[in-house]
Amino acid sequence: MVGLPGRVVAGRVPRAPTDPPPRPLLPTAASVLISCLQPVPAQTSITIAPQSPAVGGDVSLAPQPPPQNFLACRWFRSANTDENRRIFNYSPNTNPAQTNGLAHTGRETAGPGCALNIAGLKLSDTGNYTVQVVTAGDSPIFRV
Repeated sequence: MVGLPGRVVAGRVPRAPTDPPPRPLLPTAASVLISCLQPVPAQTSITIAPQSPAVGGDVSLAPQPPPQNFLACRWFRSANTDENRRIFNYSPNTNPAQTNGLAHTGRETAGPGCALNIAGLKLSDTGNYTVQVVTAGDSPIFRV
């Protein structure tokens, strides 16, 4: 993101035990990677609920602890903040609060604390997700 400093946490949405194996060289469980470009507090993570989402079910991805006093959050279906992979912008103090991007499928909604909720999971939902939390001081970036 141009002009906005950030911090990054990364990982993947895990696959259900009944799903076919993932493509080679991709991790199968959620993991957290911290970028060496910006410091990230050790307590920063992304929670996935439920921890073993199933095809057809719902999942919620949320930064923990929930960001306080944020201006906006931007979710991406990507390991980075590629604007072409943006799912939505969520600004709780604007109308409408959620503005959908090119990667929005109609099944994603914003939840409390910058959460990403995905309904009706499909195998194609497996992959990397990134959230950028915009605050008055900086714009931390978390990936899951």
